[in-house]
Amino acid sequence: MKHKVNQAIALTIVLGISFACEDQSRSEPNHKPQVRDAGTTVGSEVTNDASISENSSSCDGEMSGECSEMEIAEVEDASGNEEETCRTGVIRGVVCAPNRDPVVGALVTVEITSCTGELITYQTQTNARGGYQITDVTHGEGHITISAGSFTNDYEITLEADQVLDLSQGQTCFKVDSTQLAVVSGEFDSIEHSIERLGFRYDTYCGDSVSNYGARALLSNASLMAQYDIIFLNCGNQIEFLGEVGERITANLRSFVEGGGSLYVSDLSSGILDAAFPSIFSFQHSVWYEETLDECCTCTDNCPSNCGADLQAEIYSNHSMCMGTIAEDYICFGPYIDAYGEVGLREATIENENLRNALGRDSMTIDFDSPGWVELSESNPQVETLVGGEQPYMVRYSSNAGGRVIFTSFHNHHQPSEDLEKILRAIIFEL
Repeated sequence: MKHKVNQAIALTIVLGISFACEDQSRSEPNHKPQVRDAGTTVGSEVTNDASISENSSSCDGEMSGECSEMEIAEVEDASGNEEETCRTGVIRGVVCAPNRDPVVGALVTVEITSCTGELITYQTQTNARGGYQITDVTHGEGHITISAGSFTNDYEITLEADQVLDLSQGQTCFKVDSTQLAVVSGEFDSIEHSIERLGFRYDTYCGDSVSNYGARALLSNASLMAQYDIIFLNCGNQIEFLGEVGERITANLRSFVEGGGSLYVSDLSSGILDAAFPSIFSFQHSVWYEETLDECCTCTDNCPSNCGADLQAEIYSNHSMCMGTIAEDYICFGPYIDAYGEVGLREATIENENLRNALGRDSMTIDFDSPGWVELSESNPQVETLVGGEQPYMVRYSSNAGGRVIFTSFHNHHQPSEDLEKILRAIIFEL
C-alpha cells in the first residue's frame, strides 16, 4: 500500500509563501532558517487562511482551475545576511482532480537542489480554488509532490533563475490511477458516482442482497484489501458478520485502517463499524443478526456449485453494474439495522476547513427525505466531527498510522443537492 514519501532534507526553509490568485505585495523577512506553517504572508503576520476572496481572485470560473493576470510581488532576500545566495524564481499552479475540479487544501511540497548543492524544501497548501504560489524558490532541478488524503503524485521540475514556472494548466492534476480505489456496492448509496465525476478509476465489488460474494471475497482477504488505498462501503451492503468469516472480515478491516488504509462508510452500513470499531463509533441504532445462515451467504472461496457464485462476475472495473450471480434461492441479507432518524430538514455546520472552502460557506441544509437513517451519538475524543448540527452527521477517525475512517449519515442516494454533491466529492480527498 503506497503512502507519503519520506523526505531526506538537508535544510528546510519556507521563504515567502503566497497562494495562487492572491495579490501579495509584502513578504516577512526571515533572519534564520525556519519551518513555518503554510500560510499567506501579510505584512508581518502569517495566517493559515487558505481561502481567497472573490475580489482578490484572478481565477476564471469555479471549476476551470486556471489563473491569469497574476502579479508576482518582488520579494527581498529573506536570508538576513549579505552573503552570496542562489538566484530564485516563482512556482505557481493549480492542483486538480482528473476532471479539472480544484482540490482544496492539498499539500504542495517542492524539493530543489540549490546552486550550493543543498536540498531545500518549500511547502504550502492550495486555496479555495486549488491554487498555490511559492516565491523565492532557489533555481535548480528538483521535484514537486502534491498530496491530499490518500492521493499523491510526484512531478520532476526545472526552475530557471528569475523564472515564473506556471503549472496552472493541469500539470499538477492527480492522475486517474494515482490512488487505488475499491467500492463495495449496497442497496442505496452510490459514492462511485462522485468518484466517476472526479475522473478516478476504481474497482467495484458487489455487496447487495443478490450479489455480495464479491464483497465477502474482498473483505475476507487481507492481501487483496492491501492492494487498495481506500475502500468505500455504500449504505445498505448485505455482508454478514457471523461466524469465522465475520471475525476474519472485522479483523481485516481493523488491520487495514491500522496499517494506513482508509474507509468510507455510509448510513445503513454502520453495522460494519459496530463490529470492527465498537470503542470508537457510537450509533443510535439496533443491530439484529440472523441466527442461522446458509453457506451460500457466508462462503468466500470454493462455494458449493449450487450457490452459483461467480467471483469474477461480481468484480467490475470502473462501474457498478452488480446484477447478481448467487442462485435465486439464496438471496443473502446482512445484519438488520433498526435506525430511528426522522424525515425532515436539518441545518448543519461545516466544521472542517477544507470542506468549508470547497462549499464556499460554513453551513448547509441536509434533506433527510426517508425515515430510518442512522444517527450518530456524541463523538468521543478520537473522532472528529466534519459536519454537525443538533448531532454529528459526518465524522472522521484517524489512526496513528495515517489510516482514516469517515462515516456519514447522509449520502447521494437520498437528499440529492448541489451542496451535498460538493461535500461528497471533497471528502474523497479527506480519506
